[in-house]
Amino acid sequence: MNRTSVNHSALVLSVAMATAWPLSPAVADKGGTPHKDAVHPKFGLAAPSDGPFPSDRFTKADPTQNTCEQVNLPMPDSTTEPSAHMEVTLLNELDGFNTRPRIAIPFDGEIDLSTVNSDTIFLVSLGDSIIDGVPGCPSARVETDDQETLPRPDAGAVVGIDQGVWDPTTNTDPTTKTLYVEAAETLEQHTRYVVFVTRGVKDTTGQPIETPKEFKKAIGDDADAAPIDPAYQAALRRAVGQAHFFGVKRNDIAVASVFTTLSVTAAAEKIRTAVTATPPPSPAYFNIAKDSKGNTHPAVFDPSKITRTGNLTGITFHRDRILPPASVNTVFQSAFLDTMRVIPGAIKTLAFGRIQTPNYLQADASMIPFPTYSGSPTQLGTVDLYFELMLPSEDCNPQRRKPPGGWPVVIWGHANNENGVNGSQSRVAAVFASHCIATLSWNQVGYGFGPNSTVTIAQTDGTSLIFPFAGRTYDLNHPDSQPFPGPDGFYDGNSAQPEGAWGVRDPSGVRDTRILFDRDQNRQGIADIAQLIRAIEVGMDVDGDGTRDLDPEHVYYGGLSKGAVLGVLATAVESRFKASALSSPGGFIVFQNSPGRRGPVAGVLLQEHHPSLLNPPGTPLITKLGAHDSQAQLSDGPGLLVTAPFYNENMPERGLTPIVNCSLRSSTGATCRSSIPGALEIQDYFERLEWLNANNAAGAFMEYLKTKPINGRARPILIQMARGDRTTVNPNVAEAVHAGKLEDRVTLYRHDLFDPPPTDPTGQKVKFTGDPHTFLISTNSETFGPTVQRLALQAQEQIARFYESDGANTIDPDGTETLFETPAASIPTDFGFVVPP
Repeated sequence: MNRTSVNHSALVLSVAMATAWPLSPAVADKGGTPHKDAVHPKFGLAAPSDGPFPSDRFTKADPTQNTCEQVNLPMPDSTTEPSAHMEVTLLNELDGFNTRPRIAIPFDGEIDLSTVNSDTIFLVSLGDSIIDGVPGCPSARVETDDQETLPRPDAGAVVGIDQGVWDPTTNTDPTTKTLYVEAAETLEQHTRYVVFVTRGVKDTTGQPIETPKEFKKAIGDDADAAPIDPAYQAALRRAVGQAHFFGVKRNDIAVASVFTTLSVTAAAEKIRTAVTATPPPSPAYFNIAKDSKGNTHPAVFDPSKITRTGNLTGITFHRDRILPPASVNTVFQSAFLDTMRVIPGAIKTLAFGRIQTPNYLQADASMIPFPTYSGSPTQLGTVDLYFELMLPSEDCNPQRRKPPGGWPVVIWGHANNENGVNGSQSRVAAVFASHCIATLSWNQVGYGFGPNSTVTIAQTDGTSLIFPFAGRTYDLNHPDSQPFPGPDGFYDGNSAQPEGAWGVRDPSGVRDTRILFDRDQNRQGIADIAQLIRAIEVGMDVDGDGTRDLDPEHVYYGGLSKGAVLGVLATAVESRFKASALSSPGGFIVFQNSPGRRGPVAGVLLQEHHPSLLNPPGTPLITKLGAHDSQAQLSDGPGLLVTAPFYNENMPERGLTPIVNCSLRSSTGATCRSSIPGALEIQDYFERLEWLNANNAAGAFMEYLKTKPINGRARPILIQMARGDRTTVNPNVAEAVHAGKLEDRVTLYRHDLFDPPPTDPTGQKVKFTGDPHTFLISTNSETFGPTVQRLALQAQEQIARFYESDGANTIDPDGTETLFETPAASIPTDFGFVVPP
């Protein structure tokens, strides 16, 4: 035995759970002897429900993946369960299991739920599947040499459990009773874990549960042979053989399961690598405008010389084939120019240009899947990528001139319901320009309407120029429309879910990518960002004087809402950003906890699932989200009403003893009296959605911004969040921030303390007590009043100074005042909605 290795393994043992570690004596030595009529956890391998799940038993070998495997779940019947069939089809494209897994443990009898905790059931890391940059594919044998069976140097991290649900009446087998628990922490990507269920779990008579004979066979503790997959048997035996290094006695293990988490960042990394491997792009082209005579001009304008008539500007946006009855042509209101002039004279130039970017999206806005280790994304030609650029006035610095290397520039990701012409970029650019920083934005996938969209700008000298600004909306038919006849000739880019911005269900129903949300679109967004940086590196000459107008050595990222989510993903893999500022980012895919998306997104998916997953008639349904809960709960207290379809997933709060929820809808008796029919099926469905999107959620990427940076150094990060945000809710963002250990990078806007002075216009508080999600861009004083404008400008000033210092300095936006906390005193984990009386 190599004592040094053993000691090192003990030293790396870490705690990722609320309870103390190492194991207490009562847990480390369960004691007791087998007794008659003992309760056992089940250990079967024919179906996922036969034993602890997740399990690598339900994978197949695949050396092209980082994990050396690909998920291989049994396929549901496509006729009777078409939706589940599609979900499993997509899950089987992944290279591992969820990094926030829901763990199912079946039993053959009743257990004492008070004994279910992180001392008696827990996960232990067995190490990263990537060893020295390549997959360490395990052999299908059990080593006998002590040196070979030592844990990996990176093994030993312990994760507890939480949010337990006990089902004593499992639908598929009335003799089986199933415990569901959630991992208490986000797990590492492409890493093997063992779930240990110990004999510290007791039955209802107080006796320890016993190890089933089938599991003893599998780990070699029974003389009988076990008909089990050799590779999985070897994995189990290794894990059990190493248990004592983690403080777990072999005889205390009642059952175990080994599984491997999926690769979170691989696809994003490969997309960025693929773009940088293509030939350098041609210089950005600005001569895209034409006058009334057909003469070509640069699409470069002085904002002060764009016409204004009353409340309207001289800017007309032709939204190619927008869905009726919306007007094709829309004239921008004066607020568009007013926000650009909120700091008079800061912005000198408004320009529009075009580059070519590699395209990886198919006609349905999805990508061709590729393996996480040896695979590469399939490029499907190139597309025109149009962008909007706002340059500072040379009055922004004492030298009154552009820096020799060009202006520092922030690439800004717009929010939902925006586009690359008219979005949040125009509301932050003036403050950035006052610090000599340019702002560039583009149409994200799904936004900007049809490919023939144009912009016309009338100028005070009488000239009018028109230029293309191709939209990136897809004609797929909006997923909310019924039925699904296919393309209808319109580009619905004006809704909360523009066509192509999220997955859709194709007309045949063969493939439904709605449950992937914006996964592939975000990956294309990473490609767009990489290509924009390359175009800046090649040299952007806006005014045609032969010199750079943007500095490739000072490129930053910024974004709001959806743009902030994309920014988390892009910043994790893009080493060329000097710093990134993310306002109101999301966390994990938990739409059921968002007031605006609980019904219209999560509820619709449950309703349109075949068969439907909505609770049966008569079930108490959740119609509002509470002000203090972190999960959707039935409550008579204050809260926000949500819209239909209504449902009740009955997900327990964190830190509580497991709740009971019977799955058999006909169950009666005291045990099942408080159960919510259909809740377990909804919980399982939400787990599948989260699993499918574990490689797209901002929360899953956040640890790669600071604690585990990819491609070099940790990124300077600033996160702004608002107390009581109704869109990216506080519990979701808090969990993501915690996963990334980014608490010290968060500035919290205390919307709960907002109280304008009496001198403010009447009704201002009413205008702003709703959703503070977009507080950063609430700069229109006519709409929000001077107090709100002031706090928005303060938040923007914080970002500008953060960029100006390359991320070294983070100021408190309001200094000694109380509306901003930098860093946040604590990250709120409850909703905290501000609800008007």
